[in-house]
Amino acid sequence: MSRPKNQLTDTTPIEEWEYGLIMAKLPEHWRLFYEILWQTGIRLQEGLAILKTDLENEGVWIIRTKRSDHPREHLPLTLDLYNRLMSRTRYMRGTRVFQLSPSGAWLALKKACRSAGVRETIHPHSFRHSVGYRLSNANLGSKTLLAQAKIVQRSLGQKRLSSAERYFDPPQVRVTDALKKINEEVKISAPEKTTDILELVKKIQKEG
Repeated sequence: MSRPKNQLTDTTPIEEWEYGLIMAKLPEHWRLFYEILWQTGIRLQEGLAILKTDLENEGVWIIRTKRSDHPREHLPLTLDLYNRLMSRTRYMRGTRVFQLSPSGAWLALKKACRSAGVRETIHPHSFRHSVGYRLSNANLGSKTLLAQAKIVQRSLGQKRLSSAERYFDPPQVRVTDALKKINEEVKISAPEKTTDILELVKKIQKEG
C-alpha cells in the first residue's frame, strides 16, 4: 500500500521511548498488531494477512510478500505477546487475526503519534526499519560486519544483501546526538584546560 496523501517519507528508526509512548495510545487490537511489527520487522500487508492457524510454537508463520522463493517463515515472539494473541483469537470468528485494513493501520498509528506527542511522520514501515537498526547494533556474536549484515538480511527476509547494508549507516538522530555530545564535552573541559595552562605559565615565570 502506498502512503497516504501528504505523508512524508521518514526512514528514521523509531526510538524505544517513542515506541513506548505510541503503544500507550493505541487501542488493544492495534497495539497487538504493532507489537508484532516491532518484534519481527514484517511488512504491513504481511501482518494483516496473519491467520489464527499461523500462531504456533510461541511464534507466528508469515508469508513474505516480496519473496516468491521463500514464501513462508516462522518468526519467534515474546511469550507475553504470544499468549495475548492466543487469548484474543480463541473466541474470534473468521480466520484472520487482524480483520483490519491498511488505511486503518495508517490512521490508527498517525492518531496515536499525534496523541503521544511524537513525530507524525512515523509510519508502519518505520517498525521494519527499527528492527533492522536494532539487529545491526545488537551483539549477535558475529565475527564480521558482513556476517552480521547477512543475519539482518535473513531476519527481514530481504532478497539482496545491499538492502540490509543501509542499517549499518547511523541515522541522522545518532549523528546529531554525537555532535551535541562532543560539543558539550568541549564546553565543559575548555575552561579547566585554560586554567591549567595559566597556572603553568605563572609557575615558570616565578621560577625564572
